Amino acid sequence: MELMTLTAVTNPKCGYLKQFEHIVDLKSNGVHSAYIEWCNKNCKHHWGWHFWQDENSIPMRDEYGWPIRNEQSTRAFMSFESLEELVLFKLIHFSY
Repeated sequence: MELMTLTAVTNPKCGYLKQFEHIVDLKSNGVHSAYIEWCNKNCKHHWGWHFWQDENSIPMRDEYGWPIRNEQSTRAFMSFESLEELVLFKLIHFSY
């Protein structure tokens, strides 16, 4: 069994909250670590991921009053500077 570790994004201009022209809706409320690892290893241009939360959703809080993300109204996206890298990403990860 392979040990799963968190991937450190090696390019400081890539990663979380980095948005570029070409966007992929992941159709989920999270970003799989395999996507980040693949981009970190294979993308030569800038890339990133971000989330969108429905502004009409009711803010949720845990039992201590801390805000928590409403999973049903959150969407995850990957974005790429390069259209070619976006196409390759989609072919590898979504062509089933």
